[in-house]
Amino acid sequence: QRRPLLACSDPGDREGCNAEILDRFARRAFRRDVTAAEVQRLLAPARAAWAKGLSFEDGARLALQAVLLSPHFLFRPELDPDPRSLSAHRLSSSELASRLSYFLWSSMPDDELLDLATRDALASDEAILRAQVTRMLRSPKAAALLDDFASEWLQLRDLATRTPDRATFPAWTPALRDSIIKETRGFFSAFLADDAPPAELLLRADYTYVDSTAAAFYGLRHPGGAELVKVPLGDSLRAGILGQASLLSVTSHPTRTSPVKRGKWVLEQLLCAPPPGPPANVPPLEESAMPGSTVRQQLEAHRSQPACA
Repeated sequence: QRRPLLACSDPGDREGCNAEILDRFARRAFRRDVTAAEVQRLLAPARAAWAKGLSFEDGARLALQAVLLSPHFLFRPELDPDPRSLSAHRLSSSELASRLSYFLWSSMPDDELLDLATRDALASDEAILRAQVTRMLRSPKAAALLDDFASEWLQLRDLATRTPDRATFPAWTPALRDSIIKETRGFFSAFLADDAPPAELLLRADYTYVDSTAAAFYGLRHPGGAELVKVPLGDSLRAGILGQASLLSVTSHPTRTSPVKRGKWVLEQLLCAPPPGPPANVPPLEESAMPGSTVRQQLEAHRSQPACA
């Protein structure tokens, strides 16, 4: 059981008690073990306060403030054992613990991770590393992976500022926007839990996770309610994550679809191969020049011009 932050083994030993508190607090704040020399340095504000007649609590408060003002708390340094070397080097277990916790949890390592880092077990034993990743993904704190990584990678956050033209897309409502974001988040969460092959997630999954609002929009059967339910897509053309309304909305213009934006999205977000910027003399796509034409036909005409191709 974790001890209270301000508890110590000998409250009568003012300096020893504060050193014990600082060691425990700084270990969590710095995300690594702290040295005896660091603890003594952090005790300096407390000693100065006590010398002026201030209480134990006042001194302890100043010492804790020193921890929170330290660059070791404000930043997550990864120190190079040889800064002049151009060769790659492995992360230490403490550095790896921080990377894992902030990637999967958006927070500091817990005691179990810190204990393993102290034993240098994370960086030296792949089986322990894999077991920790599995444990962390099963934790409720892994919801941060959806909020941060998935929302940024799939650009779901952009939907908050995007509103399709209501005359062109009358079904669009704020409630629908929230539902299709929930769908993609639920789909990605299940993908992590099931360890499905990436190709199934991206291209071939014949199911999705929807609430009643999104199900009605897609024309899918749903028992009703706001809870996400896994439903089969049947013969729908929406297989995989690329057919979900959230991503289709992110890669569209307010009044029409955009194969150019979708192609750029696939290159950047999925293939990590962003296209070069367009030349400066490319005119905008003139939809009025081809009344009644499809977007495909408009793009084919646009692409036939050497300056636009």
